[in-house]
Amino acid sequence: MAIGLNERFEYTGAPIRRLKLLELRSERIDFLKNAILPWHGTVLMASLLAQEGYQIEALVEGVSQFTDDDLADCDALLVHLTAGNIERTARIVQRIKARKDIPVIGGGGLGKVVPSAVAPACDAVVRGEGEDTTVELLEACNRRT
Repeated sequence: MAIGLNERFEYTGAPIRRLKLLELRSERIDFLKNAILPWHGTVLMASLLAQEGYQIEALVEGVSQFTDDDLADCDALLVHLTAGNIERTARIVQRIKARKDIPVIGGGGLGKVVPSAVAPACDAVVRGEGEDTTVELLEACNRRT
């Protein structure tokens, strides 16, 4: 697990400042499958995290071009999870973690409704609206006592 904790449940990993936010399209047929715009939450999360001082790059399938090297070039990977992209996201996360042991934080609709479905692909799952929780989680990871 990339989110290392000590006996007092304090994060022991490297500071997290550079983030990548990944949004993959659904593999299933749905009304947004061929949309060329990112989900609202992806844009909002990237904007809020940038406002909080994080270096963040949102990578949206169908809009952005990216490789595994691009995804691994960060301190933590944030993934937007839906029922239609969980399998592919999990495969990508597995490849990235084989290259570089970075924390992977999942969120999105599937994380809210069925967190157990996304847990195997992530080190942490943010449930519900992640705008505040994600910032608080990153702050807690970066806090040193």
